[in-house]
Amino acid sequence: MSLINKNFQITESDIKKFQKDGFLLLKGVFYQEFISTVKNKIDNDISAPSDKYQLGFSRIACELFVCSESKYDKKRALNREVPREHFKYKGPTRFHLDVYKEDGELIKSSILFKGDIETRTLTTN
Repeated sequence: MSLINKNFQITESDIKKFQKDGFLLLKGVFYQEFISTVKNKIDNDISAPSDKYQLGFSRIACELFVCSESKYDKKRALNREVPREHFKYKGPTRFHLDVYKEDGELIKSSILFKGDIETRTLTTN
């Protein structure tokens, strides 16, 4: 299955709008077959969010808490910079770059978590 529509183009006007607004419409970048596959997966395998904060998936929980075994992936952090560099967009945060400098280090030992790591660490039963 093809993912990216190779005929999709970003114009100079698109780049300027992105630099100004921080938003770029990517309609048409993915092939419909891929979109249908993802939609089917979401419809069949992911439950609707709960209206109760403690239940279901929470983006807040993902960003505020750290698994005790999570390791810094420098390549993934740097990959988040690709669109920023391409569109000359500063972005809202540098957290992904500042949380750690060395690849493979335990995230929980980051200086950013000094003093409160106990409240951020998730444990398993």
